[in-house]
Amino acid sequence: MSDYRAVLEHPETGDREVLYDGERIEHVPYGDSSQDDFSWGYTGAGPNNVAQSILEHAIAETDESFDVNASSVRSEFAGEFTIPVGKSEEWTLSMEEVKEFLRNH
Repeated sequence: MSDYRAVLEHPETGDREVLYDGERIEHVPYGDSSQDDFSWGYTGAGPNNVAQSILEHAIAETDESFDVNASSVRSEFAGEFTIPVGKSEEWTLSMEEVKEFLRNH
């Protein structure tokens, strides 16, 4: 099973990115007024953007259907996965963990 990997400085962009199978995932702002920056480890737009982006990517990548959409569970996902990690830490999250979260919400 594949993993999401959050990196502090991507060699091509110089920015924080989330990779899936080594490829950057699309930045998806969680709201109209949100910029598309990726960050984690605090409560704010960056961790919510990461959460929205991972959830939308996971839903699109899997053949499984879920009873929720990314926007409806983004805050809870961020609270569980993208807010608690350290601001200066790189981290990994498996596709299976994301799917399990979606199944349970």
